[in-house]
Amino acid sequence: LEKQELADEDARQRSIAFEWRSRDSRKGRHSILVPRPRPGEENIYDVPESTSTFKATMWGIWRMCTYFPYWDVSYLVAVSFAVGSMLWVINGCFYFIPLAFPDTEFSGETAWGGGMTGIFGVIFFQIGAVFGLLEGTNDPDAGCFGWTIEQVRSMEKQTGKQIRIKPDDEGCTHHHHPGRKSVVAAMDLAHVTAPDQPVMFSPDAPRQPGVHVKSVWRWPKITWDHWRRIGFLANFAQFWGATIFFISGVTALPGIQNNLSQPLKNGVYWLPQILGSLGFIISGFLFMLETQKNWYTPAPRLLGWHVGFWDFVGAIGFEMCGALGPAYGSSGATYQSTCATLWGSCAFLIASMIQWYEAMNKHPVE
Repeated sequence: LEKQELADEDARQRSIAFEWRSRDSRKGRHSILVPRPRPGEENIYDVPESTSTFKATMWGIWRMCTYFPYWDVSYLVAVSFAVGSMLWVINGCFYFIPLAFPDTEFSGETAWGGGMTGIFGVIFFQIGAVFGLLEGTNDPDAGCFGWTIEQVRSMEKQTGKQIRIKPDDEGCTHHHHPGRKSVVAAMDLAHVTAPDQPVMFSPDAPRQPGVHVKSVWRWPKITWDHWRRIGFLANFAQFWGATIFFISGVTALPGIQNNLSQPLKNGVYWLPQILGSLGFIISGFLFMLETQKNWYTPAPRLLGWHVGFWDFVGAIGFEMCGALGPAYGSSGATYQSTCATLWGSCAFLIASMIQWYEAMNKHPVE
């Protein structure tokens, strides 16, 4: 029995594993774990190269500039937040630079520059939050492998490869592909469930015919099952945070901001920023938690964890801005409030760019 257990463990270490993750399923990604051959051992798998190499990273960045999958809701989420974050970085500069370098201030810099970048920034945040909520609602919670496994023909075995594994976009059941109406519809998957453990594929494993999934399109709706998913809860908190934060963007417009009394400004400008940022804090924390094996162990090797981490940092910056904003009589508080807007926006921009990069690769090889 002990020898059999050792043999099974050895087989697992030599097998390629499909690792299902909640975030990957929601984003339409299919991660596989490829074992490194031992010294002197022949590598029998023909698989794409690791996506964590420098070459693969540069290719992913290049795709960000040349590939525009407008049908992919995950791509729309990332781009919307990226544009909104860029506008808020500019907004932070309009408010912070006149305080740090008074000689550079020009007429209308804070009123018009800050006001207009603020309103357009929150508009893109709101758009991204709506797409994020749709993404979380449309998550089928099904184990989609997303790869094809082929036995290498005898005439090709000179290479030493016996099993070829390559992406299978045609057989993918996710809604992140052209013509699948990913934004407005979801899919019911019959007889397919998410695996509790990584699925192993060994050269000695028996071959089975592919699983045929019958799909039925329906309008997205929220069920009790959604409230048990961390990813959905994160997107829900993000949506309401962006919706409340939107009020601050509207009241920052020229003609409104200048005509508000201090108590009214505290109520319709600073308070929505405080409450909205709280929603961003919750969502950032939940996005991190979703990728972790448990609540106290970080997962820095996963892109999704970094998205949540930098979202959390950015939300702290926006929260500090709102909390310090009502202290009009303190020049130090005003300085730190505007500074927090700038570095918080930069953190959101980092998170958005990582999320954009993540959306470009649906078949990560680890």
